[in-house]
Amino acid sequence: MIKHIGLQTLRSSCRRTSITPWRSVRKFASHPYQTQSTSSPASPLGVITAELDNIAPRFEIQPSQISILDSPANFYDTLKDKIRNAKKRIYLSTLYIGKTEFELIETINESLRRNSELQVSILTDALRGTRESPKQSCASLLASLVAEHGPDRVEIRMFHTPNLTGLKKKYVPRRINEGWGLQHMKLYGIDDEIILSG
Repeated sequence: MIKHIGLQTLRSSCRRTSITPWRSVRKFASHPYQTQSTSSPASPLGVITAELDNIAPRFEIQPSQISILDSPANFYDTLKDKIRNAKKRIYLSTLYIGKTEFELIETINESLRRNSELQVSILTDALRGTRESPKQSCASLLASLVAEHGPDRVEIRMFHTPNLTGLKKKYVPRRINEGWGLQHMKLYGIDDEIILSG
């Protein structure tokens, strides 16, 4: 593996012999349409963008389909409202669910009770999510959902960094061990909507 990647090395590794215009088809919407790539492949950024477009999905939306949640309270209220009205699925990917977030857990629990078809999938970080003191951990709070509704309806996953094993894991204090890596995505999906948080 190359330790130092300079801009020239990056350009060389991303350059293709011939770049042809491509058309993407949006496959995840009710009204698919085609668009022409607007990034210039002549620039380094254009080369990278073209490469990413070839290997990764892209979702095109209109600006009118985006809502900005302008405060933590607005975010939390919107999240709970979406969870209450979920029809098919709830998927949350977050660093952890706070030790005092009984209201959020109860909102998910009520939705599961109301709708027997609802599926819940939650991904948190294993290091942050299993800290017990001074209060109950995120893992303990989420375990109640699995206990009541079963693993076929509620899936809890915890990411543990592969960089923290053996002696490091044994001797590095719990609050410091997170420096070796965390799962820190903040994605909250309910049915066909997604909330991205920063």
